Amino acid sequence: MMKAERGLIAVIGAGPAGAMAAYLLAAKGKAVLMLDDDRPSPDRVEMLPPRASMAFRACGLGSVLDDPIIAVPCLGIIRQGAVEDRHDFISQPGGHGFAVHRPSFDAAIRTAAIASGACHLRGRLVAIEDDCDDLFTLRIAATDRSTRVGAQTIIDASGRAASAARRLGAKVTTLERLLAERFIHDEAPDPWLHFMGDTEGWRYTMTGPQGRRDAWRIAAPLRGQVRVDMVDASARWLTPTAGHRWIAIGDAACAFDPICCQGLAHATSSALAAAGMIVQGGTVLESAAYAYDVACRETAARTEIERRVVYAYMRRDREATV
Repeated sequence: MMKAERGLIAVIGAGPAGAMAAYLLAAKGKAVLMLDDDRPSPDRVEMLPPRASMAFRACGLGSVLDDPIIAVPCLGIIRQGAVEDRHDFISQPGGHGFAVHRPSFDAAIRTAAIASGACHLRGRLVAIEDDCDDLFTLRIAATDRSTRVGAQTIIDASGRAASAARRLGAKVTTLERLLAERFIHDEAPDPWLHFMGDTEGWRYTMTGPQGRRDAWRIAAPLRGQVRVDMVDASARWLTPTAGHRWIAIGDAACAFDPICCQGLAHATSSALAAAGMIVQGGTVLESAAYAYDVACRETAARTEIERRVVYAYMRRDREATV
């Protein structure tokens, strides 16, 4: 068993939420272990909204967004149909969001976390034991060996799997199962995120760094049409999202339908919330866990209402064009 440092924080997952939390805590002098299961980051372009972009700059990660290989400006959202709906970012802080290339984006935040002092361990979480002396014991299958780590606090940033939180008794509720598949997009590069209704669901297109054009269809899976190249895009949430000395962030806490454009924004905001409560309280206290869980449920419920409004809008669009 690895010797446990007093106050060690184990971050399970090294995607944008986990790496952001590890960076923030390590920068504050906390002992952080960032567990990376070595899965490749999603090979796609995603949108970072203006407010989340401002949070990145406030945390000292502005250089990530200033690198044209990682991010390019996104001017807003266009929903195309019988009537075009254009949501311009110009009135929001910074005047625009960003289209980011996820593999490059994730790698840059991980690098920042390691540079700030986070210990980076490649391996897979196998089990968690909650000891009586306020210590979690994590069993990890590392690259070349198995090891045990003692940690005071756990941050679950393992994505939709919520692998740590589920081992601690949390449950995942799926609101709607959705799958995404990439399709060929030959239109000219455009600094906007475009949404369009589709026969079975909807689709979107974006232009990312170096002119990369990314296009995806999202729909409920049909029997016999599920393939290995499809990506899980289900709307789901975790109950609870936090407890005594542990917290789930990013997709592990709430995973949103991509039409809500909440993925990277939620990863950023939840990482900030987790780091803030740990810096202030030394760990995740029960009162802070309860307040965070309430906030996550309210966000998920509000987003679900907005999602249904957008879907109804697209259905009316399809009917108007028939």
